[in-house]
Amino acid sequence: MSDSLLYEHLKNSPIFSMLDPYMFQLIEKRLKFCQLQPGEVLFTEGEHGDSMAFVLVGNVSVIKNNPDGKSVQVGRIGPGDSIGEMALIDSLSRSATIKAEQLTAIVILSKEDFETIINDYPSIGIEMLRGISTMLSIKLRRTSEQLSQLML
Repeated sequence: MSDSLLYEHLKNSPIFSMLDPYMFQLIEKRLKFCQLQPGEVLFTEGEHGDSMAFVLVGNVSVIKNNPDGKSVQVGRIGPGDSIGEMALIDSLSRSATIKAEQLTAIVILSKEDFETIINDYPSIGIEMLRGISTMLSIKLRRTSEQLSQLML
């Protein structure tokens, strides 16, 4: 994927929305392209989280294990969305399993590379942290709304 095409795919993500193309080029070197086959698991609920991913093409299912041990699909993530951003902030385990529904292209940002960006380019790191905070806030509000609808 060319530099400009990757930037075009990701520039609307809250994590990258405040970055200009030059700033994005500085962190693009830290993004790793990956292709998932249908049914392939990216993250498993309960495992240690040390990266996040951005979906470029395709869809992935968000799957949670209920108390009975059954797996339940609780969401779907598609192009332009991110997965696992909490792993860049905390050292807790994955909260869900992520499985490709079809051939899916993603880019991965490891926690180690994210911390390097923060150290080497603090202003870029701050903008990315603001973006992560915004994204987590949006997801929390959406979840709260869904929970309140279920309770009614």
